[in-house]
Amino acid sequence: MYALKGSPDQERLRQARLWLEQAAAGGSHDGKLYLSALLATASEAEGGDPRRALTLLGEVFRGVKDDPTAFEIRAAAQASAGEFREAVQSEREAVAMAQRLKWDVTPLNERLTHYMGNQPWRRGLLDF
Repeated sequence: MYALKGSPDQERLRQARLWLEQAAAGGSHDGKLYLSALLATASEAEGGDPRRALTLLGEVFRGVKDDPTAFEIRAAAQASAGEFREAVQSEREAVAMAQRLKWDVTPLNERLTHYMGNQPWRRGLLDF
């Protein structure tokens, strides 16, 4: 998703969302994953939709209990919906899983701090 690399402007976000919507509609696992992350982190004015992000996430990660990415997106969507207590819990689960996998948890902890401060995450969530 080159349109989302770096700090995309509104036009690149619009273009990426269009492509991801088409991919998700076609049943693409990756399309649904990336679209859920985009919907979870965008503000309402930017077309964010935390409820739809959670729905897509449920389709992609049905039965998956050991992938920090699912919990990261869930936390971002929960925070975007104003459910900060739930977002903190989801992000803590993501951090714990990521630590077991020996991931760098610095960015996860940064997001956790936002959620603990009742702030949604409005930056990129997945590396593109």
